[in-house]
Amino acid sequence: MHELVRAFGAPFSYVSDGRGGGGATTLSATAETMGVPVLTTELGGGGRLSVRGKSLADAGVRRLLQIVGIRDDGTVPEAPATRMMEVPGREYFVYADFNGLFEPLANLGDEVSAGQLAGLIHSFEHPMKEPHPIRFQVSGMVACRRFPALTARGDCLFGQMRDLETRE
Repeated sequence: MHELVRAFGAPFSYVSDGRGGGGATTLSATAETMGVPVLTTELGGGGRLSVRGKSLADAGVRRLLQIVGIRDDGTVPEAPATRMMEVPGREYFVYADFNGLFEPLANLGDEVSAGQLAGLIHSFEHPMKEPHPIRFQVSGMVACRRFPALTARGDCLFGQMRDLETRE
């Protein structure tokens, strides 16, 4: 599987043992229960498609088809290096404490530190009150961020990853 992940050639690759969330409702979890290896990808987020994501998907799928012997037309460029990442626990997710308007203070790909301000939640009930600060619990790279600004208590605001070789 690691060979296939590296062949796909995404800038970042997340390796999971299935404990990352979603329970049995994810494609990965269902495939694993059936003994089927699975490789999935996120190429945009927020319901968008980018030129970069489409290009990455096209080249990655062609390389995979070549490796498994389905197609080899000799036109697929070599895979760029991928940064192997992991999410070792729930502390790598940041959740909303209450309802409000979420103002993120970090972007995808940012390297953040434990205790760093992640964002603010502005209260609808008390608009003149100072916004509530939300902080990252651990150091790592921002892997995902809540797309809509409206948020409710318990919503996931950020997900982080760390390098696979890193052990805190």
